[in-house]
Amino acid sequence: MSENKNELNSLKDSVIERLKGSFSNLERAIVGAKERLAVTPDVDNKVIDRISQYELVLDKQKSIADALANSFAAGDFTEVARQVNLINNLSSMIIDDAKQIITGLQQNGGIKTSEPENDDFEWKDKLC
Repeated sequence: MSENKNELNSLKDSVIERLKGSFSNLERAIVGAKERLAVTPDVDNKVIDRISQYELVLDKQKSIADALANSFAAGDFTEVARQVNLINNLSSMIIDDAKQIITGLQQNGGIKTSEPENDDFEWKDKLC
């Protein structure tokens, strides 16, 4: 019994640490995107607002991660799975929206990358 509890705690710690790492990466990507757009000429304020909304989504993800730790501790693995799914889907939403923004800006000449045929060239590592 004690061995199973230790394995469960190890799994919980591993999941939470991976999530924290993902949140840090996402936060850096959001900051990087805002900085990049701030120096990009003729970017519509609606685009900047969309990027700022990512911060709200990230805060929600962090809140769900806190609840996830409690669900793990309670042994409610159905809820753990649901919460992990929510976090992953919110991340996917941000990534998809960011790609749409980048593609739109590239098509309108707002962002140039060294490989224009690859719409997520500079952003891929930052957003995933």
